[in-house]
Amino acid sequence: MRQRKTPYNSTYPKVAVQWLSQALCYYQSFCLVDSESLRNRHLRVAAKRYRQCYSKNRLKYGNKFLEIFT
Repeated sequence: MRQRKTPYNSTYPKVAVQWLSQALCYYQSFCLVDSESLRNRHLRVAAKRYRQCYSKNRLKYGNKFLEIFT
């Protein structure tokens, strides 16, 4: 059986949930809650394309690049 590999230019949806709790505090012991809500933000996340190339070169050459220019 072949494993399915996604293309390099793929994106996937991601949902970021924000919890908002706004409060008005008059004294240290008294707190009046103004509003509480959940917000769903739908984000489109791009694939990590350039990380692989950078990681391969980093492993191949290590810190030699920094040693040459210092």
